[in-house]
Amino acid sequence: MNKSLSFLILLIVSNIGYSQEQKEHKKSIIEQREEFISKTADSLNHIAVSENFKIPNLFLNPEFDFEIGQKFWTSGHSAISIRKLIIDKINNMSLIDFILQSKDKRLFKTTKQPEGLYLDIPFRKYSTFEIVKFRREEVLNNHSGL
Repeated sequence: MNKSLSFLILLIVSNIGYSQEQKEHKKSIIEQREEFISKTADSLNHIAVSENFKIPNLFLNPEFDFEIGQKFWTSGHSAISIRKLIIDKINNMSLIDFILQSKDKRLFKTTKQPEGLYLDIPFRKYSTFEIVKFRREEVLNNHSGL
């Protein structure tokens, strides 16, 4: 009985330690995600758009959330759209307008990844063009009250 009690205590202590490690790992992922979103949006907000401007991969790759964003998910059941979170921080109207005037067909594509039973990325059904269009309206509406 004494061995059983010792084993139970060891098991409880191990689970507490493991749980704490998971919380710290999740916090680290969230901090890395926020830093990535902030730096990416900041660089996009400071881009000078010219005639020969090349649209960044974030806008052209319909699999961006799976290929890049997936490393910032805290678990397999907590999918988020990094693409949408970045675009929501863009205030560079010349960039937004350039993208919306572009004829690049990749802007209109949506992900080809199948919907999962437990994994569903928000905004997956929208193309980057649509998300940027939503953002343009949001920026214009926020500035119209000034």
